[in-house]
Amino acid sequence: MRSIASSVRELRPESARSSHAFVGVFFMVAALVQAVRAVAQHQPAVVIGILLAASVLSGAMAELSRRGRTRLGFPCWSSA
Repeated sequence: MRSIASSVRELRPESARSSHAFVGVFFMVAALVQAVRAVAQHQPAVVIGILLAASVLSGAMAELSRRGRTRLGFPCWSSA
């Protein structure tokens, strides 16, 4: 049986940057949507603050990936 890691092919740097940036933007938008829903449902301020912080961190991750800093944006995914 093949493992998942062996079936994943190595990405070129350009495609890795674009895919990492896409994932960062996706999580940023998802966190903002959840924050808007939390405000509409009158959730506690702590929940809204955590969602906004997650959105900011995801945006920073997307920007670092866009600039080619994928090892900073996704430290657990980068190979040494």
